[in-house]
Amino acid sequence: TEIKKIKKFCSYIEHGISRNKLRENFPACAARNAIDLALWDLELKLEKTTIWEKGNKIKPFNLSTAYTVSLDTAEKMAKEACLNSHFNLIKIKLSGDGHDSKRIELIRKKLPKKRLILDANESIHPKDLNDLMSISEKMNIELIEQPVKKKYDKEIAKINSKIVLCADESCKTIADLKKIINIYDAVNIKLDKTGGLTEALLLKDFALKKGLKIMIGCMICSSIGIAPAQLIATDADYIDLDGANFIEKDRENSITYTNGNMSIASSNLWG
Repeated sequence: TEIKKIKKFCSYIEHGISRNKLRENFPACAARNAIDLALWDLELKLEKTTIWEKGNKIKPFNLSTAYTVSLDTAEKMAKEACLNSHFNLIKIKLSGDGHDSKRIELIRKKLPKKRLILDANESIHPKDLNDLMSISEKMNIELIEQPVKKKYDKEIAKINSKIVLCADESCKTIADLKKIINIYDAVNIKLDKTGGLTEALLLKDFALKKGLKIMIGCMICSSIGIAPAQLIATDADYIDLDGANFIEKDRENSITYTNGNMSIASSNLWG
């Protein structure tokens, strides 16, 4: 578990490990993310500054985020999408079970003008890729996230479409991105994948330099997992930071979601 991994890091932390040393010596994972974010928070508080000042960014008033429609029947997903249509961007989960076209078509019928993106979580078999692209183009889908398992990434390179194809599971770090730079159009950066904000910022800068679009995403987590990602969100083409919206009890000074926008985290929470 991630807790056990953190315990393995304890002696290094006690001896004053830096963020860069952490990045160089431990694999990217959620445990490393937790430590990296704690080191950032300590650093900012010792320097009496904020993440926005240190990142040389103007703190926004709020940020617009996507809403993720959980996987279910087409009818239930369409209902959920309609209930959350105040979000500017709707993400539709896919499963590769033969019912995805119905899910996409019904949600588009209910929300004819809404920006829609898809997240397949590697569920589409390569032989079904053309069908997915066809229905997606007809339904005016803007982006498709990780359609196939990463071992089939070369199949993505064969696609010729205006739809943005975004890597998720295929890309955790800069080393991963170098392998898929000519395959995908965008990369979904998640702090739990990159192993912290330190790697995430480097990955974002490298992706932008190479001409890729940026999605900033998250796992289902508390606001403390969302707060650092808001810095990257200011450079992102797609913001998908609704993870804290799905938990029953959040931290104090939590991020709030109102009319499709999320508040900016207080430094009392993190940073």
